[in-house]
Amino acid sequence: MTPEDYQVIHSSYLYKKTRLKWQKIWVVLRNCQLSYYKDEKEAKPLKVINQMDLQTFNVTDRLNVYTTKKTLHFKDVDQTWIDSWQKFFNYKQQTEVEQLNTEHITCATDPAKGTCRPLNLSGEYLIQTGSLHKKIHKTNNWKKLDIVLTNRNLYLFHHKSEKIYRNISTKDIKDVIEFDRKKWCLVVITELCNFKFAAKDEALLINWLSAIKTVVAVHSV
Repeated sequence: MTPEDYQVIHSSYLYKKTRLKWQKIWVVLRNCQLSYYKDEKEAKPLKVINQMDLQTFNVTDRLNVYTTKKTLHFKDVDQTWIDSWQKFFNYKQQTEVEQLNTEHITCATDPAKGTCRPLNLSGEYLIQTGSLHKKIHKTNNWKKLDIVLTNRNLYLFHHKSEKIYRNISTKDIKDVIEFDRKKWCLVVITELCNFKFAAKDEALLINWLSAIKTVVAVHSV
């Protein structure tokens, strides 16, 4: 951690949704974490959420902050808070890119089989692995695939198999968007076509959205 990591981006009172009511709390957003307190004089936080567990955010009639475990809801949010969250995720993206530039791997572990699939060397880095369901073109059917995302490729493997189903160069990925939160679906947009995937839950959906967006950001620099 550096002094810059602990720099406060913004702080103020907000209302956070609890199970029964909206609770007024003191919220502090730093480059490295989100903390909230009973009030601004309190030294001990009610909760601290590290940067790596904060995935993304959006604004509806409230501010929704998505973490790896749950979604946090805040209200009485002004434009300064929206700008601050954008600044936070820009900083997170920058640190993730720097980390990718220093981490080298030679294989990706298949979580289903506990085996290793070789990746291309010469600077190819593993970002995320897991399983998603892919929508079959022009049908309503979905096929379960094992996914390996690196800085250079999005590898699609037949589930529990070493046989590759498709390989998508990350340079061809223009964006990734959520298209049905109720069904935890996302669309990977490429130059030639779009690929629809479904995750098993909201947390996994957010993880994949964040990971692919990071790769897209690298190529857009």
